[in-house]
Amino acid sequence: MKYTEETALLYEALDAFIVTLKQSNTYRNYQNACIQLKKDEIACQKVKLFNKEKQAFLTIESYGKYAPDYNEKRRIMLKAKRQMDVEPSIINYRQHYLAVQTILDELAMTLARNISSRIKVNTGNPFMNDQGGHCHGNCHS
Repeated sequence: MKYTEETALLYEALDAFIVTLKQSNTYRNYQNACIQLKKDEIACQKVKLFNKEKQAFLTIESYGKYAPDYNEKRRIMLKAKRQMDVEPSIINYRQHYLAVQTILDELAMTLARNISSRIKVNTGNPFMNDQGGHCHGNCHS
């Protein structure tokens, strides 16, 4: 990539955006939620338990119903996930994480739309995929 004066200006604008984002209430709430989650020992134990059960299930998942204890390990993993998902500090963290991610997704979509309507941005959020850019089978024409 060739660096020009315009490239330098873009990076300066990006740096300004990052500073503004980090000063926002949305980002501060996210940081506080991260800190609360790390301090919550019960939530940390539930995350560790879920990761342990998930790893145990993943070791036999590829064998499907032919693996011994497939259904039991799957059930145990899903139970651990449910217990983790209802923990208040994890719910709080996910809500604030999603708020920051939404800002970043909207920025990416705005940039893409202003450059070309054919640019597709994969936000990972099905509610934000209302933009164009789909080729409808004519990708190679």
